[in-house]
Order: sequence, then structure tokens, then C-alpha cells
Amino acid sequence: MNKTEHHAWCVQQVKRLSCLPFPPSQAEGLNEIVNALERWTLNEAHATAVINTILEDVGTVRWPTPAVIRQVAFDTRPPTQQQPTEYKPKCRPCGDSGLVGAAGVFARCSCPEGQSIRQDVLDHINGIREPKKTKKKLPAEIPPVTQADIDQAVRKLHEQKGADTTP
Repeated sequence: MNKTEHHAWCVQQVKRLSCLPFPPSQAEGLNEIVNALERWTLNEAHATAVINTILEDVGTVRWPTPAVIRQVAFDTRPPTQQQPTEYKPKCRPCGDSGLVGAAGVFARCSCPEGQSIRQDVLDHINGIREPKKTKKKLPAEIPPVTQADIDQAVRKLHEQKGADTTP
């Protein structure tokens, strides 16, 4: 199977996850899950086994993260494959997710993965929305415009244009 066929198969398998709640809210997140499945599985049968394992797990209550896809892919590899028994993240604080903290108060990890997270994505993860734009409030009392104010504005305009200010 070539790379294009494997990618297409992975896309089809990820679509099976649509029965789970809390899917990625952005296309980029969905692409990350497809990319993880494509990267960490050996072939169509292995990709199917990974998704089957996730769907059949009683503890699955939401869409898997790319890290979960990677762990399940390692756990479901055939024994003949040389593989580590467990995925070892490069970064201990974040587990290669790029985020440290707890729900609603996540921050970027100092690792390269964390530094690649854009501020708008971090705000979205933390549930921060852009503040609503409020209309500029006018002062409570606006002084009335007098004829003297108008005359002064006209003189100033004529001075700027270099015209004669006398009527």
C-alpha cells in the first residue's frame, strides 16, 4: 500500500470516531488525529485495530488525542515488530502534548512542542473568548454648540486653506 492509500484509509478510520462526543473543534485538530494514525500504524489492518481498540474501550468517553493514538498504536503492534513496550515521551512535564497545567489553566511547555502552540490556540483550549466590543460611551452632558464655536471653526478652516477669514 502506498502512502496516499494509507492516508485515505486512515481518514476513513478516523471518521468512525464520530460516534464519540467532543470531536476536535478545528480542522487542524482533526488533521492531527489523522496524521498520528497514519504515522504510527503499519498498514490498513493496524490502523483498523487502533480505532477498534479505542471504540471498544469502555473507558473511552471522548475523542482520542494524538498521544492516545500513538500509545494504542504501540500497544496493538504485532509481537514480531521491534517496538518499545511503552511510549516514552521526550518531554516529561507535558508528555509531548506541549501543554502543562489543568483544565482551563493550561500554559505552554518549555519544550519545542509547547513553543509551537499559537496564542489563539492556547486561548481556545483555556476557554478564553475575545471580549465583546463595547460601544464608546459619550459623556453624560455634551455642551451645546454656539454660534461662536461655529465661527471659530470656520476661521480655523479658512486659515488652514490659506483663505481670507473675513466675511
